[in-house]
Amino acid sequence: MFQRTISSLIFAATTLGATAAFAQTAPDVMIKQVAGDVIESVKNDKAIQAGDISRIHGLVDTQVMPHVDLQRMTTAVVGKAWKTATPDQQAKLQAEFKT
Repeated sequence: MFQRTISSLIFAATTLGATAAFAQTAPDVMIKQVAGDVIESVKNDKAIQAGDISRIHGLVDTQVMPHVDLQRMTTAVVGKAWKTATPDQQAKLQAEFKT
């Protein structure tokens, strides 16, 4: 479970470049900064190291997700079918994609 969570963190960190284009900071600098902040938080939080899912989710929500364009990411994964999905289906898919 912890390995899956770490994999999710890594995936989220790699998608940061999608929103970095709109930021004033260069994408590589922003990704390094966010990744460094996440690593520092993990090093300093024994609960996260022990696999406390609620703490891990909190870390992702506060340090990673503000930099992720979830709709753009979901749209890219779903592909052409995104256009035929209803707004409700799109919202549900984005919510599931995040979890």
